Amino acid sequence: MIFLARDPVERVWSQLSMDVRAGSVPQVDTADVGQVTRYLLNPAVLLRSYPSKIVARWRRYVRPDLFRIYFFDDLERDPAGLRRSILSFLGADPRKPSGRLTASYNAQAGKEKLPLTDKIRSALAQFFKQELKACVTELGGPAKKWPARYGFSLLLLFLQLMDDFDILFWCDWVA
Repeated sequence: MIFLARDPVERVWSQLSMDVRAGSVPQVDTADVGQVTRYLLNPAVLLRSYPSKIVARWRRYVRPDLFRIYFFDDLERDPAGLRRSILSFLGADPRKPSGRLTASYNAQAGKEKLPLTDKIRSALAQFFKQELKACVTELGGPAKKWPARYGFSLLLLFLQLMDDFDILFWCDWVA
């Protein structure tokens, strides 16, 4: 089992762009937080937008040696390295060619994407704030950097996680 995790904010914006291009959703006013939020609440969108929950569910049913999480961040940064890692995990020879396409080939590269304004980006980050924090602990790896992209301090996230697990219970005694 291979799971390719992506920052929930980036993933949902990419999905919205693809859905608008495909005509499966009407044109969305990308400056209207309400319209974007209504799109987010679509059950088909919600189902795909919480990688921490998806991974937790798969971990319950798949042995750890048969399950790997990979990251879209690595696909963008080092597609050939990600390809090698996935093929090795699958038991394939990563030195063998995969056909005519390079590891960095992106069929969507030339397609028009919806403009993501700072206002909408911030609203999406707030919408996914808890999920971004959950990804830090559930996924690790590059997901540890996702909250900082939106100004969520990792120190504050760490302190909040410690408090959530009641690691700081002794502070209650001091106060």
